[in-house]
Amino acid sequence: MSEAETEAAGGTNGGVEQLRRELARERRELAVTVDELERAVAVGRRLGKRRFAIVGGALLLSFVLAGGVSAIVRGAMRRRRLRRRDTVVARMGDLALVRRVR
Repeated sequence: MSEAETEAAGGTNGGVEQLRRELARERRELAVTVDELERAVAVGRRLGKRRFAIVGGALLLSFVLAGGVSAIVRGAMRRRRLRRRDTVVARMGDLALVRRVR
């Protein structure tokens, strides 16, 4: 190997040592990343058996927190019963024009 190629590849022995230190640092970082990935995969495997129950529970909880139950009850109770003395003046489908007697 010529002197120019040696300098381009990392220089003299100091350059080779620096390259080795950088490679060692990169290997340590790669090992840490692989460990994190293995932990994430292990969590996914544990949840895998109950994944549908967890997703279903999350959907139900978000529905309840968003007020879905109260919206359904309100919609069902929207059609109020007429009082005995009230008179229906006009009706169009579910809507009714009512004369209330006080």
